[in-house]
Amino acid sequence: MAFFDILLQLPRWQKRILQVAIDCVLISLCYALAMWLRLDSWQFARDPETWYVLVPVIPITLAIFIRTGFYRAVLRYISNQVVW
Repeated sequence: MAFFDILLQLPRWQKRILQVAIDCVLISLCYALAMWLRLDSWQFARDPETWYVLVPVIPITLAIFIRTGFYRAVLRYISNQVVW
């Protein structure tokens, strides 16, 4: 409970940075899982060229989220009930 209280008491800009960082991790994870499903192997993970696609994808995705107001809407309505 204390961890969630600390998160909810953070200033808006810190919450937004945390959301962006988590989104970067989740986008990368979704990419890895999609590649694994497509290739039915983790062999692609050893090739650094496979990961170059994330260089443009992550900033473009984050720009779309910011432009559409995704982060603003999420932060506005977050509360203890949402966390639980």
